[in-house]
Amino acid sequence: MLTKEVLLVLGLLSVFCTFSRALYYPDLDEKEFDRVVDGSKPALVEFYAPWCGHCKNLAPEYERLGEAAKSVKDVIVAQVDADKHSNLAKRFGVQGFPTIKWFDKKVDKASAEDFSGSRTAESLADFIHQKLGRTNVIRLPKEEVHVVELNPENFDKIVLDPTKNVLVEFYAPWCGHCKALKPQYEKVAKTFKDSSDVIIASLDADANRDIAQRFDVSGFPTIKFFPATKKKDVVEYDSGRAAVDFVRFINKHVGTDLDVGGMPSAEASRIKALETPVREFIKAKGRNLEKAKGAVEEVISRDPSLKGQLKRNAKYYLKVMEKYAQNGEEYIVKEIQRLENMLKNEEGNITDSKRANFLRRLHILKSFLSNDTEETYS
Repeated sequence: MLTKEVLLVLGLLSVFCTFSRALYYPDLDEKEFDRVVDGSKPALVEFYAPWCGHCKNLAPEYERLGEAAKSVKDVIVAQVDADKHSNLAKRFGVQGFPTIKWFDKKVDKASAEDFSGSRTAESLADFIHQKLGRTNVIRLPKEEVHVVELNPENFDKIVLDPTKNVLVEFYAPWCGHCKALKPQYEKVAKTFKDSSDVIIASLDADANRDIAQRFDVSGFPTIKFFPATKKKDVVEYDSGRAAVDFVRFINKHVGTDLDVGGMPSAEASRIKALETPVREFIKAKGRNLEKAKGAVEEVISRDPSLKGQLKRNAKYYLKVMEKYAQNGEEYIVKEIQRLENMLKNEEGNITDSKRANFLRRLHILKSFLSNDTEETYS
């Protein structure tokens, strides 16, 4: 039988759990929706589709808002996969993605208001504060910023430095497209934060119109690439505005081999021009070493795209060929196992630079495997 003291403790725990429950629901379904968005508290709800590009761009911003809302008792922040829960989307007249709706306290859900501001965590938080009539209800954590902010004093020193490859976004603070680009552009800057010769920068071109005019900036955002040693050959960036698009652009123009996040990708680390020499080398079981090395060296000397890290990667192919010729595919298999074990066992104990180099070697080594063996390590 439960004593009065035990019942009191259980009651207090129940109350504590009720009031300390996080009010961020990143995967609200049809069964839970009316229980959570019940009119007792206002709610901001995003209806998204997993395949939607704009939704993917919004995701880190909305998650940042949601995480900050966990410590707030006055408002609910939620997300609904409208592709999976299409009945909810139809119920609230969702016709495009993402759609963000504000469900006010004690107001009929059918009259929910659409959010039409810029899709940043700051803008969403400001909208919530406006609706609540209070400020600082949701306190967003400060983000690490890796984009270099340019101004008249440092522009030429940074952008025209002949040792640096500089990507510059010319933006205006009021520009919606610029605001939408911000989280993607920051991902790019974070990807190249450890690269000694790559700088990701931005300039408020509205406040610094003389610099904007100097570089023929007539719309926002305008993005230009200033290559090292060839500052007069400015490249107008006209590709996609997802982080992966910018990273591929820089890989191509600088000779880097990174994926979004800062680690080398298999696709970028391997040299496409060396695929044929490698296949012929494997087919000959390494017996045509000198011929294969000659083919690789010719590509290295003649291919203008092989510079920086990619050129170093190409030279690693030569080392692998020599080892293969001496020890056969057994060397490749053992070296792959050794590197994979080091990455696994030394997790947290190796620098990002070492991890990147191990991954580069792995990517290149696996291109030397025969088709049958490659399936084991793919």
